[in-house]
Amino acid sequence: MTKCQTLDLNLLYVEDDEIVRESIKNILRLNAKNVFIAKDGVEALEIIDKTHIDIIITDIRMPKLNGMEFIEYLRKNQKELPVIITTAFNEIEYLQKAIELKVEKFIHKPINIRELMEDIRKLGDIISNQKDLERKRIQLENYKKAIHITNFVIEMDVSGEIIEISEGLKKFLKNHIDDEIEYKTFFEIGKYYDYEGVDLQNKEQIKNEMLTKVLNFEVFSKDINLTIVNKNYVFNFTAFASDIINNEVKTIILILKNLTESFKQKDNLIEILNRDITTNLPNRYSLIKELNNEKDLTLIVISLDNFKKYRHTYGYKVVDFILIQIKNELEQSNFFEENIDSKTYKLENELFAILLKKSNKDIQWLRNKLEKLIEHFDEFVVKIDELQIDITIVIGVSVSGDVDLLLESMIALDYTTFIKKDLVFFNELDNPKEGYIKNILIQHKVKKALENDGVIVYFQPIVDANCNIAKYESLARVIDFDNSSSILTPNLFLDVVQDSKNYEKFTKRIIEKSIEGSLKLKAPVGINLSFEDIINPDIITLLENVLKKHPYPITLEFLESEGLQDIELTKKFCQIMKSYGAQIAIDDFGSGYSNYDYFLNVPIDILKIDGSLVKRVIEYKGYLLVESIVGYAKKLNIKIVAEFVESREIFNILKALDVDMFQGYYIDKPKSIDEILNTGKLCHL
Repeated sequence: MTKCQTLDLNLLYVEDDEIVRESIKNILRLNAKNVFIAKDGVEALEIIDKTHIDIIITDIRMPKLNGMEFIEYLRKNQKELPVIITTAFNEIEYLQKAIELKVEKFIHKPINIRELMEDIRKLGDIISNQKDLERKRIQLENYKKAIHITNFVIEMDVSGEIIEISEGLKKFLKNHIDDEIEYKTFFEIGKYYDYEGVDLQNKEQIKNEMLTKVLNFEVFSKDINLTIVNKNYVFNFTAFASDIINNEVKTIILILKNLTESFKQKDNLIEILNRDITTNLPNRYSLIKELNNEKDLTLIVISLDNFKKYRHTYGYKVVDFILIQIKNELEQSNFFEENIDSKTYKLENELFAILLKKSNKDIQWLRNKLEKLIEHFDEFVVKIDELQIDITIVIGVSVSGDVDLLLESMIALDYTTFIKKDLVFFNELDNPKEGYIKNILIQHKVKKALENDGVIVYFQPIVDANCNIAKYESLARVIDFDNSSSILTPNLFLDVVQDSKNYEKFTKRIIEKSIEGSLKLKAPVGINLSFEDIINPDIITLLENVLKKHPYPITLEFLESEGLQDIELTKKFCQIMKSYGAQIAIDDFGSGYSNYDYFLNVPIDILKIDGSLVKRVIEYKGYLLVESIVGYAKKLNIKIVAEFVESREIFNILKALDVDMFQGYYIDKPKSIDEILNTGKLCHL
């Protein structure tokens, strides 16, 4: 610091000689924020009682109360203010007394102004540091109080002997343990509980890892499951070294945060996500998990004929009733023999599935059973009020599929339309149409890519109005090992992957690669998700774990049409992700749905305007439409990203409309992480 006033000092100058007092006062005011003056010790004490003083500069020989008496009075009243003494006399007794009274400096008159200001500056630095330390002490005390209020806290030594335990934890333990316990060590409390972590399976493992980390000055943090008197709880268990002397840990602080309610909410959501809301049957996600975990399976996919006609004619309420009746009929009617292990699922829209596990029955037996099932539904009528609705079904089957049981069953189901049959076995198709062959080939390429680290991510920059990179969007790519390692874009594989059992594995790989790229780029990243992803508990758990640790902001993007499948589930997913710091973006807004329910129900942060609108912003109608979307979003404090910005003209128009961020080939094309790091610049900016 070069000037005392930057230290924000209040100086008190005590001098009985009026000429000297006024002269020094004027000089001090050039270097300090506030300067107070007094002609003797009595007047100085009155000022100190009314005003906060940082440094005192005082003469010794003064009337009423001299300098030494003044300082002695201050010290007896526990005022440890720094003092500089000025005197024209060189008396040993004064010097000795000044040392006893802890005077900082003894300056001889006539006062050397440069020396005085240097001493004030040094004292000011010390005072400033003391103020900072005091602020931090108060801050730490407040942190400690806040932690004690919101968490359970234990302070113990390294042997586990408890030094202090928070009142909240005492009450919790007393409410859950009948015995009155005289707590001696933390580890003795543990005998009343069963607890385990995700990767630490018993008390001893948890204790050992905690002590190992803490004694090495690391922070231990785990979510621990506790069973207390037959009740299950989840706590985040964090431990760290508190008191360290001579590089040795003496005391440990343990903070226990009760996460039970949060986990219950998550478990309830996961239970919901595993089931179809209308029929309460296990859903597509549950089926895929089963397909991934079992072998020697037969999958039967059943489609309700004329489903769209029912929906358009009678509405969703009637359609839901029809689906429930079909579900009841499938479960109550014994189409298969009792010793056949079967399970019914509800897939999307009009689709049901039945999974048959290992069976010694042949295909002809299964064909007979399914033909009877079709005949049964031909005679089945759903009655609702005065309506009588005839039901017909078609069935696609795959037995022990070679590539993907679900994909093959869906192909067989689609094939019923081409050959005008109610029942098709994929295994019996001699010449599936070209499109199906292509799907199977693509599925093979994706499977091979998953096995050989060939599912990769390209990154496309998103810039602000000043052309600074705000973030990147991660875009899935697949290396085609069957074609000279060429790169497949999503339009060639995404629809096929989404209909396969490998979709979850594919999504997880994309998330992991996106996070790796974000770390290398040292930048925020946006990750695209489908509705299947946001209702998949394993994907939710993966995202939670990523969001807890990742140092850069993550934006989760999903298509406008995807979230419309279930606004409530979309809303719950967004709330969970935002609680971990994620931003939520709606992608391709305006691509055909433009449902403003999002603004009212879903906590979105970013709106990405679809390229079809962005390209037409140079037209009058297109300009007005984009302008209205931007204006509406701005009022709701939602950021706007324009996609497919392909020219400077479009960029400038959007910038004038106050669009926040821009993405497209005018900025730069999607590139691999290595290409970005090697080039380090954008194409056109």
